[in-house]
Amino acid sequence: MKMDQNGFEYDIFLSYHSNDEDKVKKIYELFRDAGLRPFFAPVSLSELVGKDGWEQAILNALPRSHHLAVYCSKAISPWVEREITVFRSSFLESQQEDHRIFAIADPGIDSDNLNEALSSSDVLKNVLRPRDVSHALLIMTDRRIAQLSLDLGNAQERLDQTKNLARQSFDYYRHTRFWRPFSEPTGQDLHIFTCGRDTSEDTTQRGSGGRTSIDKWDYQAAVDITHHFARHHRDIGVVIEQPVSKARIDAATRSFDTAEFSQKLINRNCIIIGSPDVSDFAEITLARLLGVPPYSPDALLTAGVRIKKAGQRFSTFYEQSSDQEPEGVRVIRHGKSEDFFASEEDRDHGVMILADNPFSQSGRKNKILILAGHSGVATRAMSLLLTHEEPWCLDAFYDLDQEIAVMGDPLAVVIEVSYRRLLGHDGIGDEREINAEPKSIRVRSALPLKAD
Repeated sequence: MKMDQNGFEYDIFLSYHSNDEDKVKKIYELFRDAGLRPFFAPVSLSELVGKDGWEQAILNALPRSHHLAVYCSKAISPWVEREITVFRSSFLESQQEDHRIFAIADPGIDSDNLNEALSSSDVLKNVLRPRDVSHALLIMTDRRIAQLSLDLGNAQERLDQTKNLARQSFDYYRHTRFWRPFSEPTGQDLHIFTCGRDTSEDTTQRGSGGRTSIDKWDYQAAVDITHHFARHHRDIGVVIEQPVSKARIDAATRSFDTAEFSQKLINRNCIIIGSPDVSDFAEITLARLLGVPPYSPDALLTAGVRIKKAGQRFSTFYEQSSDQEPEGVRVIRHGKSEDFFASEEDRDHGVMILADNPFSQSGRKNKILILAGHSGVATRAMSLLLTHEEPWCLDAFYDLDQEIAVMGDPLAVVIEVSYRRLLGHDGIGDEREINAEPKSIRVRSALPLKAD
């Protein structure tokens, strides 16, 4: 039996004459079934019955009992008196009110004989005298509830203190714990991979050839991370890799070659900016982590996320939405959809993946981070979350930091961002702007990224 936070293993110790054992056993069962923790020697010390150390084990249980009940059917025996004496001596005079002795009368004893039995022993002064067993149970349960309420309040106070200390520590180290693994081994460059965007769209295949330069949101995310490392990890070089055109995958043949992409990830600390439909680096990394084939929209996912968008996407981690369905991010656990976070007019969602680099050789501990936004504004929100030190960013990052501390990695985190559209915009480019205010970036869900 476990001790409570005050060090008591039992709520009440049942003391009795050996002739009353069967009657007291029923009281024990009544108290136990009511949720109390009674001490009844034949049950609580069943492994020691008839063995050396039996009596000492009984006496040792008295200081670990919150209260004591004496079953009174006749005059108190010397052994019961000894138990009462040991119990009283276990607590200071000032503590006696918190550790009471109950005199539970046998139904066959009248009040005169009970008074005589209690007055015959000095150790039974100032005992509580419940009317019967049911009344004793009521008193005990009330005391137990009061004690549990007090314990709960104390536990909540300690939890609040721990949270405050954790927050104070966080305010000191901030993003350090998150980024430290990306700066090891010392002197190794950090490689950032952005999206290769096709210059023309073809719904019959992925990767129609050609590419544009880095777009606005990916560029800003890369700059956020580069600037952070320049300030806080000066011994680490940051390499923004040249965008690579997407792998050519024909809808009919489903053939593909990812060697060009996986070779660039081997034995490196990497950040992949872009979602799987536009980044082959994200697609093949997620597929490797979850043990599923890449570029397979019909593949079964037992864990992870899928980004829902209109149009056909050659990706394991996308699902197509119709004109009537909302777009957004779906969370999958145990092969079933657990949550869906719909993107709306003023909010969007993204997925952050943190893991050991699955393309690194055995024995190396390189890290990999994927920032996969449903759209670019969510990608930028994640880079702000991981690098900026304004209070509205740090509050959200604190929640992320706690999730990582509890879950470890690999894990996937769904991030939500609220934004506004700039007034008077000329209609060229993306006019969205992230709201620089509390709760504009939030952690909505986190899950271990491991296939069932």
